[in-house]
Amino acid sequence: YVQADKTLHFRRFLNEQRRWLSYDAFARVCMSLGMNQMLVALSYYTIGVYVEANPRASLITLFGIQWLSLHLLRLDVVPGSNPVKELWTVLLCVPTPPIYIGLLISVFHYMGVDDGVLSWFATPAFLLHAWWLFCVGRVLIPMGTGGLQLPKQLRTVLYLDVLSMEQDQAAEAVHITEMRDIAADLRQARVELEERIRGVNDAERDVGSVSGLGRRASEVSAAAQRLKAVLEEARTFETGQGEGALRAETRRAQRALEFVELWHMAPEIHSALEALRATKTQGWLTDEQGSAVSNAYGAFLTKCQELDLGVFTADSPADSPSASGGGALAVASGEEMHVHVQAPLEMSGGVVPMSVWVNPNSNRIQHQQPTSGSSTSFSQVFDSDLPQFTEMATRLRRDMTVSMAEASGTPGASCAPDAPCAPGAPGASPFDNSLREW
Repeated sequence: YVQADKTLHFRRFLNEQRRWLSYDAFARVCMSLGMNQMLVALSYYTIGVYVEANPRASLITLFGIQWLSLHLLRLDVVPGSNPVKELWTVLLCVPTPPIYIGLLISVFHYMGVDDGVLSWFATPAFLLHAWWLFCVGRVLIPMGTGGLQLPKQLRTVLYLDVLSMEQDQAAEAVHITEMRDIAADLRQARVELEERIRGVNDAERDVGSVSGLGRRASEVSAAAQRLKAVLEEARTFETGQGEGALRAETRRAQRALEFVELWHMAPEIHSALEALRATKTQGWLTDEQGSAVSNAYGAFLTKCQELDLGVFTADSPADSPSASGGGALAVASGEEMHVHVQAPLEMSGGVVPMSVWVNPNSNRIQHQQPTSGSSTSFSQVFDSDLPQFTEMATRLRRDMTVSMAEASGTPGASCAPDAPCAPGAPGASPFDNSLREW
């Protein structure tokens, strides 16, 4: 692999360099600007302390400091489009204020002028210093593309480019390559997840029952975790050129994870509805509740068949299933649910509700919640479980409908780029197979 890609370490360096390059660049800005301001402060210190004792030595030192300041700026700053104008700006804003103040103090001290008058005449120097800081802010505006912006007018920042003078282009190319790589990783993890789901569905059809515990203990959960980890990594990438394929794969991965969550919920909803529609349980429900269970069971099976959630046998009819449950798999042994109902109890003061747990597979009726197995109730199914399942199924169906209208154009796709995969086609996922009339 190293021989196949001899520039891998260079591209990796450029990609990692984006994480710390801005900190290094602005640290150099601080050092350059800090040195400039330190020399200004040293100039004023020389004027204020030594101008009265030895004016000549003080002025000579002042000129020397400003000469050093000008040469440091010449070394640090890259000339712009108008170097003559920039030169006059530097001469006016950097050496002029300290020299002006030094001469002003010397002359006014010789003339014996009051210090209050000196303060008024010193005002232009402060205005020039303010104008210099404003010019520095304009010149050191960060520039760049792809989310990496640096003050490139500072020469020391350009020295950070140790690989190429076209660092922005190289970094952008690395960014695009990394996005393509993460898109390929997403696609591979998603395809692996779909294969695991198909394998579990086939195994359930072979044994004739669907198991919620078996699904959660299968390799599907591990594959879903791997896809989720790759998806989190993909979301850390900044958007930019070449992001189309990554964005499309991100949406597909998100739909795949939503499908897995719905796929895990289906056996539990199936087991709860099977328990509610059992003959023994129906005797404890009202006619309205029994009718609601029958209608909900038919709607649930319809959604499972449309989304290919694996609750049906391989030879299930293509049309919508009936409430009788024809073609549906049985609930796995040991995962049948008890049903909690409120039975009326006649007492001397009237009728009061009494909690009863019904086992649809036996004649046992318990007045305390069973310690083994799972329990459900009519209110839990219709107030919580089914609404949540229906909302997720509707949202997933809507997202898949939107995706049908978009051209995939994904490299390596086994189906046409302008159409979804047909059911049973190579590369068709369980949620691709569900693109039918809702």
